[in-house]
Amino acid sequence: IKQILADAGDIALAGEAGNGPDAMALVRAGAAAGTPPDVVLLDIAMPQRDGLDVLKSLKAEFPRLPVLML
Repeated sequence: IKQILADAGDIALAGEAGNGPDAMALVRAGAAAGTPPDVVLLDIAMPQRDGLDVLKSLKAEFPRLPVLML
């Protein structure tokens, strides 16, 4: 999926996280810098904190942020 998105010229990768806490940190850092992501691509099976738990936190903090779950 990463390669497909990279091949689309109008999409820029804002960050990549290997686990749930890092994913939350990336979204928070982007929002704090004034450049929140347009969409989050989130895996259900992630180390340390699964995708469903991360989704709950994302929706609590960023209710209008679109999230695509795999």
